[in-house]
Amino acid sequence: QKMISAFLFAAEAAAAVDATVISVFGSSVADGAYCGGNCSGTALNTSAPAGGCYQSRLREYQASASESTKRSVFNNCHGGDSTTKLLNRFDQMVATKAGIVFIGLSLANEGLRCCTPLMTPAKCKACHDEIFEHYSAGMTELVTKIRALGASPIIAGCYPNSDYTADEYVYIQRMNLLTQSWDVPNINFLGAIDDGFGRWTEGYHANGGHPNDLGSTEMYHTIVPTIFDAIAAGKPNLVPRSTSGGCVTFNGTSDPAVGVEV
Repeated sequence: QKMISAFLFAAEAAAAVDATVISVFGSSVADGAYCGGNCSGTALNTSAPAGGCYQSRLREYQASASESTKRSVFNNCHGGDSTTKLLNRFDQMVATKAGIVFIGLSLANEGLRCCTPLMTPAKCKACHDEIFEHYSAGMTELVTKIRALGASPIIAGCYPNSDYTADEYVYIQRMNLLTQSWDVPNINFLGAIDDGFGRWTEGYHANGGHPNDLGSTEMYHTIVPTIFDAIAAGKPNLVPRSTSGGCVTFNGTSDPAVGVEV
């Protein structure tokens, strides 16, 4: 009886989502804050038709697609949101009936910048470790809950912040390597707009925590246009590695069988 109930729940959940709806579920950068003419309440120029924020550009692209591949984009972002806040308002996302959920969060909102000048290095590290684990656990729970609905999650990777320290930069790199090892599609925002020290590239940010039109457009360019079609087609998220030599893994070895070190 339990197996039958579980099967019926899964079938009902899948029927409740719409594969043609993408919910952008995240915080202020995902909302387009401080870009021109975006969907947030803090646009620099509200007269701009679309602005440079990645969500607006994604919406434009989807609207221009052919009828067979066209999808709508639903803005479900709040400034300052963290994994805890998304979980607390998860029912809002469920109400969109989105078949694809694009999670756009940052470790900054999670509390990564928790160290103070009076903290010892040991206490600072413990604080960073706690935030790292909290974000990882929260993201795992979000992915699990999204899939339970019959929807498909996409994780937008951690991105820069001009106030990050060298130590904090290591943590966002580690988190990106970790989520990229999960069986979930990932977007590499950091690779598009990082100055090599965890900060926004000069000229591509509105303030320490947010990109401007140029920066958010660069982030948009990391979203592979066919990712949504690939998800619909059921393509695997993790492609098996080749067994041949000649490759270098993240941990610096030349053994292709060795996994990612995080």
